[in-house]
Amino acid sequence: MDPSASFSSPSQAVLLELILLGREHVLAVFPTGSGKTTLIFLLARMYALGKVIIVVLPLLSLHDDMHRRARLQGLKAAKFNAYEEFDRHANIVTVQVEALGTQGFKSYMASLVAENALYRIVCDEIHKPLTDIHFREAFGQLHTLNLFRTQIIGFTATLPPTLVRPLSEITNVQWHLLRQPSNRKELKFSIRRLPPTKVIDAAVQLAKATVENSKREERVLVYCNSKASCESVAEKIGCDFYHAGSDAAVVEDFLAGKHRALVCTTALNSGFHHESVSLVIQIDIPYSLLDLLQAFGRGGRNG
Repeated sequence: MDPSASFSSPSQAVLLELILLGREHVLAVFPTGSGKTTLIFLLARMYALGKVIIVVLPLLSLHDDMHRRARLQGLKAAKFNAYEEFDRHANIVTVQVEALGTQGFKSYMASLVAENALYRIVCDEIHKPLTDIHFREAFGQLHTLNLFRTQIIGFTATLPPTLVRPLSEITNVQWHLLRQPSNRKELKFSIRRLPPTKVIDAAVQLAKATVENSKREERVLVYCNSKASCESVAEKIGCDFYHAGSDAAVVEDFLAGKHRALVCTTALNSGFHHESVSLVIQIDIPYSLLDLLQAFGRGGRNG
């Protein structure tokens, strides 16, 4: 740990205090890049010694990213699997949200409670049931975790005040809300209005030019609304693509710099972290404003 480290904001310090108190479920609406995941690692390193933090994730791509970042902090991370062996006492155990209501996961949680080894439950990207309808039933199982008498912490960067109540109704959880402004001064936004036939070519040219004229460690993300468009644009740029049917190795290659541009759908949206994404392009109108903000939030993580 860095002895000179400090909180990114007063709200991050308040959030830590609420978690340490553990008296109520906390919903933290903090901007992208504000240190939500870093706080999980801090808890694991300093306050949850010998215990497990459960991290509920809605997207498969987020597990590998969480594990990679945890290992960089010297932490053990594993993914819950009801059918195969995993490190049941890792510092951080990630679980796919669809597993919440399964008997295998409930049995695992009960065993942690019996051993006094369960520290906290974190639900990352908790806005997902509001933007993706097929997540709603899974997140509706969140209230069953109350059986284990452990604090639940919800993290998101995109939850307007009008959607707090609907989220509480879907999850059946009463939240203590902690909110930070969602604007990030290091991000610059622009809109280019073009004839439909010229949109993709303009995006391809912009992505290529940015890669050619930027530092080697910098990256470009291009978001498309469909798998077909994703694959087509990637072919024109000459880089990889990532969508719900892609292999996680594609993301690892992107992080390693095999390709400095990556074309993707919202499957690589919420929660993905790379410090040096200098340009994010959204082709066509996104499905929702929340999706757009999540996509743009991948940029500027290095300040």
